[in-house]
Amino acid sequence: MEVLRVRKLADRSVPVARFDPTTGEPLPDPEPYAFAGLRIENEGGAPAETTMGFAFIDRGIAEGWLSVAGETVVHRPGGPADNKWALTHTFRQFDTVTLHTVDGDVTYTVVHQAGKYALEGYDEPTDEQYAAGETRVDWFVTLELEA
Repeated sequence: MEVLRVRKLADRSVPVARFDPTTGEPLPDPEPYAFAGLRIENEGGAPAETTMGFAFIDRGIAEGWLSVAGETVVHRPGGPADNKWALTHTFRQFDTVTLHTVDGDVTYTVVHQAGKYALEGYDEPTDEQYAAGETRVDWFVTLELEA
């Protein structure tokens, strides 16, 4: 599985003026520049399989260069074995994740959702696995490039 590498491009034709907050004087360096788009930097283009963490997904949604489809919310127990619902994990799950790049949209299908799983494999933990502490929490999604 290959790490997805992206670069946020700057529109250097129109610098955004910045000012000193104390004096109000213009700062000599007019950065940051306006956002001009996103480009995939992997050699050969978007990787066929990759993973994405939620900080990356949330930032992309907020900044408009990433979107998701088929979002659902699921809850899983996060408490101790004797009271496993004392704490609740909330996970957002998706059908697809789309990057809006300067070369066009790149869509991935989610093949592994964020969630709470048994340590071995991708099954929902049994009561025995909870009691033994044999669980893990995945705060990422695994993706396959759509054809």
